[in-house]
Formats: sequence, structure tokens, C-alpha cells
Amino acid sequence: MPQVLVQLFRDRGRLRRLPYWLGLVLVAGCFALGIRVFETLQLGAGLRRSGLLACFAILLAWLAGRRLSDIGASPWIARVVIFASGAAPSVLYYLAMNDRVPLGIAITLTSAAMMFASACLLVLGLIPGGRGANRYGPTPEERKALANAARAFE
Repeated sequence: MPQVLVQLFRDRGRLRRLPYWLGLVLVAGCFALGIRVFETLQLGAGLRRSGLLACFAILLAWLAGRRLSDIGASPWIARVVIFASGAAPSVLYYLAMNDRVPLGIAITLTSAAMMFASACLLVLGLIPGGRGANRYGPTPEERKALANAARAFE
């Protein structure tokens, strides 16, 4: 289990499915805890919650990007999907409050954006990683074998 956490918090490289799922659970748990703290302490719904949501989006994009690296795809795909899905509700809310978009359409489009991002995160956790090294590095198993071989020569 500690090796899985080490893989999760590494700053680059590939991320296998188990650390990815653990990371999603950890990030979602921290987000839920943060929301609960804001509600309990009555810290307001404005800037503080927006900051928490931004941190949540950044962590999700980071996890999804590392997972895409394991599959062999560009991590930028995750960043675009997560941030577009996160920005869409803010823009639609602004437009709805200024009577430029009907509220029902804004809610429907916001729900669709969130469901799309959630589906993407789910699919990333189900797709097996690529076999062998790719442009984002060796597989975690190969990295471990290389580290053991390097220690043998010390």
C-alpha cells in the first residue's frame, strides 16, 4: 500500500489504475470534507468555495493527466476537459443571472458538462495502461526493475 501512495504523489510519469482510483477517492473525500467544514463554520459560499472547487479541478486534472500518460495519450486532453467542464457552469450561471440564457437551459448544459467530465474520469479508470515504455516513461514495473538493477551495481 505505501508503494501505491508513492506512485500517487509522484509529480510526473505514468499512473496505474489502482493509484488512480485511490487518488480519486482521496481527492473527492478531501473536497467533501472541505465543503462540510465551510458549512459547519458558516464560511460563506463565495470566494472560499470557488477556491476549493478550483483546487478540486486542478487535482482531478493532474490525476487524469497522469492516467492518460499511462495510456499513451497527451495529459493536456484531461486539462482541457476538466477545466472546460468546470468553467462552463460559471459562465452559464453568469449568463442566466443576467437574463441572457434561460435558467433551464443553463442548468441542463451545466449538468451535461459535469456528467461528461465524470464519465471521462470513470472511463480513464477502466482502460488498461499501455504495455511497455512510451514517451511518458517506462511502466511502473519497469521503473522498479531498473531501480533494483541500479542498486545491484552499487
